[in-house]
Amino acid sequence: MTFMYPRIGYDTKSWIGLLAICLWFFPALLIGQERSNQRFVPIQNSVSYGITRAIVVGISDYQCAEIPDLRFAHRDAEALAELLSSGLFGVVDDHQIKLLTNEQATAASVEAALDWLDQTSKPNERVLIYFAGHGDQEETGEQDGFLLCFDAVEGQYSTGGTVQFSRLRRLCQDWVDRGIAPILVLDACRVGRLAGLSDGGPGTLHRLFSDSMNTETRLLACGPDEKSFEDIAWGNGHGAFTWLLLTGMVGHADQDGDGAVTFHNLKTFLEHEVPNQTERQQHPHILTLDRNWESTLVALDNKPQLEQLPSFTSAFEMYPDLTDRGLEDLIKSVPDTGIRACWNGFQDAILEGRLIDQDGGMGADDYYQCLIEHHELSRPIQLYIQSTFITALLDDGQQALWSILEADRKVISGGREMISQYCMSPHYFQRAAKIMGTRHRLYTSIRARESLLSGMLSLWENIQFKDSVHIASVMNPLMEAIDLDDHLALAWYYRAICEAEMMDNPLAAERSAREANRLAPKWTVPLSHMAYMFVSNANKNFKSFPRDTLFHRAVALLTEAFSIRDDQVITWMALGALYHYWGDKQQAIATYRQVIQMDSTYSLAWVGLGAGLLDLDSLHAAEKAFSMALTYNPTDAAAWHGQGCTNRHLGHLEKPGIASCVPSN
Repeated sequence: MTFMYPRIGYDTKSWIGLLAICLWFFPALLIGQERSNQRFVPIQNSVSYGITRAIVVGISDYQCAEIPDLRFAHRDAEALAELLSSGLFGVVDDHQIKLLTNEQATAASVEAALDWLDQTSKPNERVLIYFAGHGDQEETGEQDGFLLCFDAVEGQYSTGGTVQFSRLRRLCQDWVDRGIAPILVLDACRVGRLAGLSDGGPGTLHRLFSDSMNTETRLLACGPDEKSFEDIAWGNGHGAFTWLLLTGMVGHADQDGDGAVTFHNLKTFLEHEVPNQTERQQHPHILTLDRNWESTLVALDNKPQLEQLPSFTSAFEMYPDLTDRGLEDLIKSVPDTGIRACWNGFQDAILEGRLIDQDGGMGADDYYQCLIEHHELSRPIQLYIQSTFITALLDDGQQALWSILEADRKVISGGREMISQYCMSPHYFQRAAKIMGTRHRLYTSIRARESLLSGMLSLWENIQFKDSVHIASVMNPLMEAIDLDDHLALAWYYRAICEAEMMDNPLAAERSAREANRLAPKWTVPLSHMAYMFVSNANKNFKSFPRDTLFHRAVALLTEAFSIRDDQVITWMALGALYHYWGDKQQAIATYRQVIQMDSTYSLAWVGLGAGLLDLDSLHAAEKAFSMALTYNPTDAAAWHGQGCTNRHLGHLEKPGIASCVPSN
């Protein structure tokens, strides 16, 4: 019976793809809520491997709104996990599969899973890593690539929330050297205007994945400058390449009807059908060693009929926990009631965010120490407890960085109120690094983030001071972060703020801001913030510099920022401030209104609008603008001050203004 393929109905929010599949043997697919009766017989090949362990990651929904969501990456991951748990891919049970989808797939969780593979795998065993989601780069040229985890921030990949491809490559090479066979499946996609490149970023990623892995087989979903499409038309929601790959393994690639699917069969099938179903817009690249072409991937008892194949018509549901349920059950079954009580306290402390308790109580760290010291617990259980604690520490620390970066997208000047809640985050990074040890592949990166957050916190605590002692308390940790990881754009940005606000050195600040932008080319915050400070500090901190010179530098910075992207509220806000201080109040008001159209909750834009209206004596409109600012940020001192000035002009002396924020003696 001829296989009738679904008509192409893809949409353009499809994957700009890179699917690198490095595998020894890919088994046939049998998925869906109802299993087919078709039987699959694994073939003994020339190289025999033992137990397979697997990490399966699929991310369709990203935490950062600036990273476009995908549609079916999580479904592909769930399908593969079900396939693996079926036993068709060697001897693999549920406890040897870690499935992480969407919000479960933080960078810390993925790295912890990689540690699990590294610690438990032995020579002559196979390890499988599957990642479906976005992949991107920060800089231009032949630089590193990143797999974007759930907590990635657009354009700030070195700051965390990602798996750095160079580290993954070194880890795979180490496994090869130890006699472990890595099976790497990377569905790393790019959509739209991610912070990568205009000069062929997908091509660079394509080269990274296809040329640098020491593996037997590589399947790339498309060419370096092509899209990899996904749509409901393929299997009720899959990528075209993945759907056809899995369909081919079920038996449709067995074009000669001999009951076996060889790698050559699969290559022929994919190279014909993928272009056909994507209107010649996608061409997979498939490479392997010569000796593998006729290797049998899957043998079928009989040639499958179409009606026997899984329909793929039902959405996958989250099926049984494939993570660490077995290990948790082992801990709960330990006879020692003290251990069980300690484990329960450990879990509760993590759920409540009491990772390192500062109030004299018991935090997760205290329970962790208690558990690790119990020799009754086996090594796998100890590793699981350690991994759980490290993941919690890194997740919380990364969330601090994520929150600050998200705020920096529109908040021109921060404050201790914004980040004081993250005062423990450097300690979380420090504790995680200490547990992991200096030889761990992430040690330097984690220590860099510890120093980065320490410097950021110190900046907002000491920004009003200009003496050398307070400046050193900010610059020293920031410079340490840069020394540990010279790709940390955020460290250069906060160095620029320190140089502008505490050291009154706009030229040094501009150099640091430009370095931050060089490291993260699509991140315009440093340029826009410096432009704002050049304008607002022209008559204060920077009195020794000609005002016109500062304004022209601000214009140059904003021009550059707008040339990169014109959809950032902070850039428009800085432009409004430039018009305002230049005396063009009407243009300033129009620009502030533009910002409000982009984000009506942006209190600083309402303050700017109110100030412009107040200068034009539009008092009632100014009063409304300041009121709106206070609606969205009740602690905004500038809004209270503006409202007080407006009320004075209106004669509403009984209404509150800035004086209402000042505590009485």
